[in-house]
Amino acid sequence: TEAKKALNTPTFSSSLLGSPHPLAFTPPEPPVATVFSRMPKPDQLLLVCRVTGFYPRSISVAWLQDGQEVPPGPALNTSAILPNADLTYQLRSILAVAPHDGHSYTCRVHHRSLGTRSLLIPWGSTWRQVALAHPRTDGKSPDAPGVTGHQADP
Repeated sequence: TEAKKALNTPTFSSSLLGSPHPLAFTPPEPPVATVFSRMPKPDQLLLVCRVTGFYPRSISVAWLQDGQEVPPGPALNTSAILPNADLTYQLRSILAVAPHDGHSYTCRVHHRSLGTRSLLIPWGSTWRQVALAHPRTDGKSPDAPGVTGHQADP
């Protein structure tokens, strides 16, 4: 019956609207990642991976140096996950490196919306804005269609 269905429908009350409304299902939103740099001192380059527009909140962001994950330490600083106005989330991960150190750096993002894939955004002086999605480094899955990542020069 309708009364039985109403009892089994999850609801929330909104004091602004004054009436209960069924909870809406929100599908996962894929992250958009941008890698850029800042040079606060001549001997220090800050690589910034800005990840935004993702839902749900849970996400994993890591830096890779020459393909190997950079362990936690004083050179790595990742912000708290912050809300956006559109109910998605954002964060920044900053890696301090020496300029021209000869290493390659990549920001790796894992999120539920990507399934078993990862978003990999490499940093390099010859890169300019591109949109790519890359498989995990373990090669298990193909590219993720519709996932955007790009590197922007400062």
